[in-house]
Amino acid sequence: MKIAPTEQRSIKIYQCGELTEAQKTGICANLATNSRAENVHLLDISTGELLENFSGYIERTRQGDSVAEIVTTAQDSTQQQKDGQSITLA
Repeated sequence: MKIAPTEQRSIKIYQCGELTEAQKTGICANLATNSRAENVHLLDISTGELLENFSGYIERTRQGDSVAEIVTTAQDSTQQQKDGQSITLA
């Protein structure tokens, strides 16, 4: 199943309710495999606030990083943000 057209370069996903990490990983894997998306952002449906930038995850998936490596990096990033540190994954 394709989430977006193959040639789509920028994608905004509006989150309604909760998404599990497995669901987010599935979205990224699908877009990495079935599209040429370069800019992918997860936004809050009510506020439009950026919740997560998937662009780096998708690019790394295309370059061959395993899902486990990507999830570990994402979890480290989330913990650093909770601890008051700012980090951007590229």
